[in-house]
Amino acid sequence: MKLGNTGISGAQAVFLALGSLAIFFSLVPSASQQLFLVINQAGRLVPDTPLALVTDWGNGITAACIWLTILCFRPSILWKSLTAIAVAALLINAMKQGLDVMRPAAVLEHIRIVGAMRLNHSFPSAHTGTVFVLAGMAWTLCRRADVKALILLAAIMVGLSRITNGAHWPLDVVMGAWLGWGCARLAAHWVPECQLTAKHMLLVMSVFYGIVLISALQARVPFPNLPLVGVQLSLLSLLPLVGISRLYRQMRVQQTDAKSKVSLAG
Repeated sequence: MKLGNTGISGAQAVFLALGSLAIFFSLVPSASQQLFLVINQAGRLVPDTPLALVTDWGNGITAACIWLTILCFRPSILWKSLTAIAVAALLINAMKQGLDVMRPAAVLEHIRIVGAMRLNHSFPSAHTGTVFVLAGMAWTLCRRADVKALILLAAIMVGLSRITNGAHWPLDVVMGAWLGWGCARLAAHWVPECQLTAKHMLLVMSVFYGIVLISALQARVPFPNLPLVGVQLSLLSLLPLVGISRLYRQMRVQQTDAKSKVSLAG
């Protein structure tokens, strides 16, 4: 998808827009704080549960379930997505620990907070970075402009929910989005495609799925007072099984074809 005759793709335009916003909020911190107040107060019009459901899309376990499902249908992006996720996670965590920016709850009073109150390690937003990595990879797989727009809109909604929930400044959200999107786009262009057979891909996905399920059992419930969030996670945790069953059928087809070729050769 190109924008006019400039030769700039939609993905590049998103990357430049996010980078520009990050620079602006970095140079004018008061703008980030004022925008936080506007969005956070406007969020009072929306009940807690919808905001928590949306923000949980950026939770590591929830995002992993979505990622595994996408992988089962497009195994060729395994190395690309792993690289993008790993690099984005390293950058975001390093910046969180190294800079240790105070969250809005530590600076402002009378703000709306949905979920646990956190006071530090605000910059950048990990939830937003996670969902924008997935959005950037999904953007690569889509051909239809309307589907791409929906993917981007969903990622933006997660970022906005981090502000309405009182967890992050706009600068945190924009920087997390920029890092996640940038890592996804770089990996899409520079990391080679995966060439594993359906059998080996099935093994890899089964191992990943087992790790995700164990992590889900050991993790704390993000919104214990909002049971629908747990229901959403439970439903999404079953989603990769659809993809894994598809890989199993592909493996059986490949094995049958291989046996047929051996029989014909004999």
